[in-house]
Amino acid sequence: MKLKINTYFQKMWKWIFYPEKIFRNPRRSEILIFDAEGEELLLEYVGKWSTEVLHLRSEKLNIPVLIRSMLRKGSFFKNYINEYIATVSPKVVITFIDNNPLFYYLKKTNDFTKFIAIQNGKRDSLLFDKLSELNSPECFATIDYLFCFGRGVSSEYSKQIHAQVIPIGSLKNNYVNPISSDKKSIVFISEYAANEGADLVLGDQVYSYELLWKKPDRIVLHYLIKYCEERNIVLRIALRSKTYNEKLYFKSLISTSNVKVEMVEPSGVYGSYALCDTANVVVTIESTLGYEAAARGNKTAFFTLRGTFSGRSDRTFSWPGALQAEGPFWTHLPESLAFERILDHLFAISDEEWKVELKKYAFEDIMTYDYDNATLKSVLRKELSESSMLHQ
Repeated sequence: MKLKINTYFQKMWKWIFYPEKIFRNPRRSEILIFDAEGEELLLEYVGKWSTEVLHLRSEKLNIPVLIRSMLRKGSFFKNYINEYIATVSPKVVITFIDNNPLFYYLKKTNDFTKFIAIQNGKRDSLLFDKLSELNSPECFATIDYLFCFGRGVSSEYSKQIHAQVIPIGSLKNNYVNPISSDKKSIVFISEYAANEGADLVLGDQVYSYELLWKKPDRIVLHYLIKYCEERNIVLRIALRSKTYNEKLYFKSLISTSNVKVEMVEPSGVYGSYALCDTANVVVTIESTLGYEAAARGNKTAFFTLRGTFSGRSDRTFSWPGALQAEGPFWTHLPESLAFERILDHLFAISDEEWKVELKKYAFEDIMTYDYDNATLKSVLRKELSESSMLHQ
C-alpha cells in the first residue's frame, strides 16, 4: 500500500512540476488531439480545421484548466481532461493512442462531442482484458468511431467498446506510396526495447528480457547471417532508434559473425518504410512495421518466436484470427528448416504471386490497406463537413 501511495505521488509530482506551464486557456477549436503522441501524423488529416492538443505526457500543463479541474469531484487526472475538453469545446476528439483505456470512458461526460480512436500498433489480449475489467452496465467503453488494422482485431474491439469499428489498416502505412527495388537484400526489422535487461510483465506473467527479446532475435539473426552469406545477399537491420545502445545490442548478438550487417537508422517518420520497400524480402518477428510492409505489397517473412517462447497465443502470427501455426510465409518454430523453407519460397515467387498468396490467406483480415486514408478522410468530412469555421 505504501509503495502504491509513493508511486502515485511520484507520478503526480512529475505530471505537475515537470511540464512547461501554459497560463492562457486553450482556444476553442473544432478538433482536439488527445495525447500529443502521433500529433504530427494526425495533423496531416485534421490540420485544415482549427486544432488544439491535449498533452498527457508531462510536456505541457495548462494552469487555468488545472485550477478549474481542482474544483471538480472525482479523479484529479480525469477531471483535468474533462475540463480541457469543456474549454476547447471541440466537435471531435481524436487520438492515435488506442491503447489508453481512459479515452473510452470520456464520452459519457462529453456526449455531444464525437470521439475517434485510431489503432497505432499490433495488439495482444492485454488491452481487451483491461477494458473487460473496467466495463460495467453503468459505465461501458464508448466512442463514435474506432479505426483498426483489420477485420480480425475489429471483432475484439467490438466486444469491449461500443463504437463503429472500421478496418482501414495502419494510418502511417496508408500514407506511403510503395516503391520497388531489384537489389538482392533482406531487411530485418528491429523490435529493440529501450528498457534493455528489464523483465517484462504481461498480464499476471513475468518474462525475462533474455527469453522474450534476446533469444528470438539471436536465433533469427544468426540464421539470416548464414542464409545471406551462402547466397550473397545483403542483410540490413532497420533500427528503431538512433541510439548507440540499440546498435550495441545487435552487435552483441552477431559478434561471432564475420559477415557485414548494415544497421540503418530511421530517417524521418517514413524512413523505415522506404527501407523495407528496397528489400526483396522483409523479415520480422512480430513488429507492426512488418505487417505494414506485407499489406503494402512487400514479400514478408514472419518468424513469431516471441509467442513460442512466452507460450502466449496472442503473440502468434494471425491473432486473433485462427490460421494454422505454419504457413508459406510464417512460422512459430525456432528451426532453420522452417526459416529456409519460407525464405526460399519468398525469393522464388513474383510480386504478383505474392499478392495472390496474401489474398488466399485473407491477410487483409490482419492488416488491410486503404491508400491515402480515404475512409478516415470521408468520416472527418462528414463530422466537420458543413463548415471549416469555428463552431459556436
